[in-house]
Amino acid sequence: MSSVAKFIVRQHRPYFYVMILIASIALTFLIQRYVYLKETQVQQQKIKEYQQLNDLYQQLRNKSEEMGKYISLSDVRLESNKYELDLQKATIQQLEQQIGQQQNQLAAFNKELLFYQTITQGDRPNKLQIRELVLRSDAANSDIVHYRLVITQGKKINQALTGTIEMVSNISEEQSLVIAEHSLNLRHVQLIEGQINIIGNEIPKSITITIKQKKKTLLSQSFDWQLSPHPE
Repeated sequence: MSSVAKFIVRQHRPYFYVMILIASIALTFLIQRYVYLKETQVQQQKIKEYQQLNDLYQQLRNKSEEMGKYISLSDVRLESNKYELDLQKATIQQLEQQIGQQQNQLAAFNKELLFYQTITQGDRPNKLQIRELVLRSDAANSDIVHYRLVITQGKKINQALTGTIEMVSNISEEQSLVIAEHSLNLRHVQLIEGQINIIGNEIPKSITITIKQKKKTLLSQSFDWQLSPHPE
């Protein structure tokens, strides 16, 4: 074989390179398309996650506003309930105080009733006497003293015993003052009530009660100045 036979003559193939180029372009396009779709998918996923987070934030914000309104309303109701509770406590205390006052008044009335029953049912002396002089301080004014005077007699008389009742304040041994005069109109029991005005610091040491019929003194009796508390 000759040396010329060793050489193979090949023809140039331009379409082959064109196909390679087209395949490269297509592959590049597919890669870019894939990358674009992948990035678009990632962005859409991020947008979706952002929307979900935003929705969750709005829900939490709405819940927070609702809780704020509920707490404010609860505070108002709590204050209202506290006010009502305080009002109920004050009302109960006032009612208890009124019940206590009524009980004290009832006890005082029962005491007076027993006193007058004792007088009117025959358990009383026949002679004229001053059964009671009660001095009570005034709850609002310390310069005023209230008094109650009870005079009795047990004789059977056809006409009421008449005359005058004189009350004298004994400030000292040398100083005395007529503080009240009342008409006597007594058959069995006569109750007299009034008040004494204390002038300055001249507090009496005693009170003298004198019962007169015309110019005749029927009875005169002195009582120490002793104040009882004013009934509530």
